[in-house]
Formats: sequence, structure tokens, C-alpha cells
Amino acid sequence: MPKTALIIPCYNEDKRLAPEEYHQFLEKHGDIDMIFVDDGSSDGTFALLELIASQNPGRVFPLRLEQNSGKAEAVRRGVLDSFERGYEFAGYWDADNATPLRLAPELIADLQGKSVEMVMGSRVSILGKQILRSHGRHYLGRMFGTLASFILGLQIYDTQCGAKVFRNGDVMRKAFGEQFETDWTFDLELIARAILAGREKTPGAPASAIVIEHPLDEWVDVPGSKLKASHGFRILRDLWKVYVKYHGRI
Repeated sequence: MPKTALIIPCYNEDKRLAPEEYHQFLEKHGDIDMIFVDDGSSDGTFALLELIASQNPGRVFPLRLEQNSGKAEAVRRGVLDSFERGYEFAGYWDADNATPLRLAPELIADLQGKSVEMVMGSRVSILGKQILRSHGRHYLGRMFGTLASFILGLQIYDTQCGAKVFRNGDVMRKAFGEQFETDWTFDLELIARAILAGREKTPGAPASAIVIEHPLDEWVDVPGSKLKASHGFRILRDLWKVYVKYHGRI
């Protein structure tokens, strides 16, 4: 398996991070390291990250942003750091492990085997899959997915799952090269950037040759999400920004 770094953005997560779970995963998967990005937390998150790093020397790297900059920037800084460290693949994984860590090698294998630039975890609720989330969150997700498909002009089921992996190369370096104009919906902006950068490298390439979805076997809604109903206006504003910049270009 290619040497891979998983970026885990953290903001005030000292009550949800599970050091032993990370340690066991790293022991089992010697080709996967972790970069934890503390996004200006005001609690004991960074001290806990230093503890996890001390328990896994040379495998875990804590990165601290001095001020809270949002998940989009935390992920971007972590991915760029992993690229500079020379990892062949990088990815990001939500700190709550709603997508179980054990599924990371599956996404990495997909990225390697299909020669695309980006593989996205997708929460498709069908028989044989354990996708556990509230009805409200499911229907909101489907509404968002429909809007995302319209904005990008692509048949995408799930843009927002916090489990994605990327190839270290010109395409994804360009996609992550500049700060995102959005925060809550930066995944959508990232997909658009990746496709456009991929077509600069290979003119006329179909979107599916650049970005694919990987249906997850399991995803469990973990209490404590920082996404609230009050963020609705910001999400709509971000969607409008992506629409204005990318609709009709993909």
C-alpha cells in the first residue's frame, strides 16, 4: 500500500478523541500515518494530540493553527503538510470517526487501483450497509446532494462525508493550493477544483476519471456535531459562491 497520511482536523475535541483507537489502527497499518491539525482549540485538544504523538513516535504529527480558521483551512494546511513530507497519498478523516478508521485502507486501495486523483466516501443507505443517521439528517443530506449535483452538473450522491483520500501530484496540489472561499461546503469547492485541475492535465477527461465515490459499509452519526441549524444561512451563502464560480464549467 502506498505511504499515506490521514489528516484529522480537530477543534475542541479533547472529549471525543480516542487515543487507544488511533494507536491500535496505526499498529495494524504500518503504511498509514496521521497528521492531527488543531484548529486553534481553546480546550486541552493540543495537549492530547501531543500525548498521542508521544505514544506513536514517527507516525503521528500534531500541527497547531494559532487561531481558529475553520475546518476547510485546517484540512488544507494538513494536506499540504503531508504533501511536503512526501506521502504518496493523503486524506482527511473526521475526528469523531463516524466513518470507522478500518475503512481507510479500502478508500486508499480504490485510489491506487483506479488511478484517479480523489476518492470520496459515500453514505449510501441500502441493504447490506450500516448507515445510521437520523431521518432529518438523511433528508437534509439528500436535499444538499441534489443541489450539489445541480451546481456541478454531475451525478454525485454524497459530497459531504468526512472521509476522502487524494493522490499527491500536480492536480491535488493545485486544488489545495489556495484558501477555500467556503467553509461548511468546502468539499464541493474541492471537487470542482480537482476536476478543473485534472482537465488541465488531461484535456477532455471525464469527471469520473478524476474523482469517484466509494460506498461505505458503515457510518454512524456521532453526537456532538458542530453543524447547527443556525448555520443554514452560511451554507446557502457558500452554495451560492460555488454556483457563481463553477456552474457550467465542469
